[in-house]
Amino acid sequence: MACVAVVDDSEDTLELLEIILKGHHQIISFSDPYKFLEEFASGIFALILLDISMPEMNGYEVFRRIREIDSDVPVCALTAAAGPAEKERALREGFCDYFVKPFLDINRFRQTVYSHIGECSNPPYDHDRPAA
Repeated sequence: MACVAVVDDSEDTLELLEIILKGHHQIISFSDPYKFLEEFASGIFALILLDISMPEMNGYEVFRRIREIDSDVPVCALTAAAGPAEKERALREGFCDYFVKPFLDINRFRQTVYSHIGECSNPPYDHDRPAA
């Protein structure tokens, strides 16, 4: 059983993700990115699901701080911003994957999230080709 961190300022999203992902892995939720970073250390989590748009500290800043501590942990972006430019930016910055809220196909979302546990299952971002 792997440990997955979910960082999102929406309590509703945290509750929903705990329901969707429970059972197979330990889910630890954080509504405050500062609290998450206080507790974060290399090797604790096998995957991090990180909201991009949060007050005070956005997901990109949290992601940069994660990478200063652990360069290998897979980090997936969560966002309500469904535009191709936002997806392009997230993947270019180094996020493993990009999930748009609300999650419409729960089973597919769950399977894709689980596929990234321990190691990103997507190929590295190709800077010469736009994200699909």
